[in-house]
Amino acid sequence: MNWLSSLPLWITVVGWLGLAVLVALVGRLAIRALVTAAEYDDAYSARPSRRRTAMPANASQISRCALLTVMSAVS
Repeated sequence: MNWLSSLPLWITVVGWLGLAVLVALVGRLAIRALVTAAEYDDAYSARPSRRRTAMPANASQISRCALLTVMSAVS
């Protein structure tokens, strides 16, 4: 693994970006192959009603984590 850490930064960044693009393309093709056309819209994106109910819960959890971080830094 020394060869991986000795590579220049730009090669590492380009390599990881390439890997991320490859994973995204393979995932997209897998979804298209496994999900029927009628169910594709529901599987590809969350329904708006689900997003609306999840967002306040996500925001409150993030604010709790921020509050705990600030409190631990102060004390």
